[in-house]
Amino acid sequence: MIESIKVGEVIPSLDFLIREGAYDKIKNTHEEFRNKRVLILSIPGPFLVEYPSKMVHGYSESKATLESLGVNEVYFTSNCDYFTLRAWQKQEDLHNIKIFPDGNSSWAGSVGFLMNQSERFMGPRSHRYAMIVDDLKMKKVFYEDITADPQNCFIVTNVENIIKYLESIRETWEGFK
Repeated sequence: MIESIKVGEVIPSLDFLIREGAYDKIKNTHEEFRNKRVLILSIPGPFLVEYPSKMVHGYSESKATLESLGVNEVYFTSNCDYFTLRAWQKQEDLHNIKIFPDGNSSWAGSVGFLMNQSERFMGPRSHRYAMIVDDLKMKKVFYEDITADPQNCFIVTNVENIIKYLESIRETWEGFK
């Protein structure tokens, strides 16, 4: 059992580096996610064969549906620097999803989803999850236990499951206001 951020808690205020044009730019999670409903997808590594591609492509292709259900932006994160995530984003032709690099594992550690994969010679990695953040508060997280079976790890975090959840809360007290 992992100890992660709880529903209703404010996400951590952390800086991350991206590149805009020819310049590096430091952004902050609170500045980027304030007054927005964001979906953050975490993958243990972008170039791990086909595993992350299956998950993230579904979200990229479903961006319009997610927006119609109240999600303003979709980000993907991994314990990689901007350049690695950007290279993977270009290779996979993902235009509808923003990059949220976590090169120092600060985000994964602060939200409770950092795991040690040193036994597999991969060091610290983020668990696979999809997190809904509504105006800086964690609203819902869908967590995959990839340690149980890394070959079968898109059951909880697939886009169909997230869409089904968003549709189910659309007209309830739990839905976005």
